[in-house]
Amino acid sequence: MSAVRSTKNSLRNGLGLAVFLLVALALVAGQLLRTNMLTEGYTALDSYIDGTAPRPFAYRALLPEIMRGINAVTPASAQAALDRLGERIAGFGMTRWKIRTGPQNRFPRDIFWLGVLQFASVVGYGLVSGSLYSAICGEANGNRWAIATAMLLFVAPIVLRGLGHIYDMTLLFFMSCLLRAMASERHMLYLLIFAVSCVNKETTILMSVAFAAVFFQRMETPRYVAMLAAQLVVFLAIYLILRVIFLHNPGSGVEVHWHEEFGYYRSHLRNGFMVAIFFIAIALFFILLTFRWSSKAPFLRRAAVMIVPQMALVLYGAAPGEVRNLYEILPLISMLMLSSAASMWHILRSGAVGDAT
Repeated sequence: MSAVRSTKNSLRNGLGLAVFLLVALALVAGQLLRTNMLTEGYTALDSYIDGTAPRPFAYRALLPEIMRGINAVTPASAQAALDRLGERIAGFGMTRWKIRTGPQNRFPRDIFWLGVLQFASVVGYGLVSGSLYSAICGEANGNRWAIATAMLLFVAPIVLRGLGHIYDMTLLFFMSCLLRAMASERHMLYLLIFAVSCVNKETTILMSVAFAAVFFQRMETPRYVAMLAAQLVVFLAIYLILRVIFLHNPGSGVEVHWHEEFGYYRSHLRNGFMVAIFFIAIALFFILLTFRWSSKAPFLRRAAVMIVPQMALVLYGAAPGEVRNLYEILPLISMLMLSSAASMWHILRSGAVGDAT
């Protein structure tokens, strides 16, 4: 019997892994081929690689530097083949489900490297966030691949919106790693990841809000103040250096779109039916987010404080309807909603068992 059980577990794990990898691949394909990152001149891959991206996008310098480093060590004999592969990938690019021929990319092999880095980031995000959820919510290890896949599925609606930047998937990965390091109280690892993530996107500083809430009155005061100060110093040092480097790039340090929000929603909510659907969707979202709030993991409840400043920043600086600006808080939102779904499932199962008896 033990041999049969072991075989079943192996098959289940193998199937779970296969499904997880397929979902990760589909997300990367959608992010790389369906969004605007290969077709929009304003923030296309080219502008990141040659350093001409407008501010504040130019400040998201981690991936361009990694790709430059990879190209520096790529053997000359492999460069032509990688360029052809990148051009073939771009040829399948889609925006709003309309097939395009792809841009005349001046750095075609970077399309391939971008795909590799994004796939690694998506896989890493699923594994780290799934592991974190299991650790803080007490889920059985047997559900590892199901939980990791569920975390990836929460990303799908944002990718389907058709807007993306090259640093989105790495942002997801770093934010989940920061939460994981925070939950396990590995503070030096947290600071290291925090520094790298700040080079990827400056909104990493919002994780300091979660850190402050999680460890408020739960850490010795001198160490608590030192950790928060260290995060502020690291952020300011990196951000100011990047601002100096890209001082002469076009654009501005912060985009402002708050004045466009009212007009956007007024044009999209044109009648009573659309207004009703909008508010019903919001109500369902908050129900899923907060269902049985008091029974959710204390870590999630405390860290959820960072949702408030992120939403304020989205309303102020994100283009209307650009939901990809929720990536900073998506790991938390996903885990809160997954916890709610698990609670609802347990209630339904308990009711079904009670009826059967």
